[in-house]
Amino acid sequence: ISDKVSIMDLESFETIDVPCPDEIKSQLQENATVEYWDVEGEKIIKRKI
Repeated sequence: ISDKVSIMDLESFETIDVPCPDEIKSQLQENATVEYWDVEGEKIIKRKI
């Protein structure tokens, strides 16, 4: 897993590259579902669901 990951918004089907926090990196695998926030135009992964 690199510093950035590609995620897809399940409502708009938009694919975006976002930085991935170290504490979440170890929990991710392909096709994992994550919660992300859009804060003033910056997308932030908050947790794995």
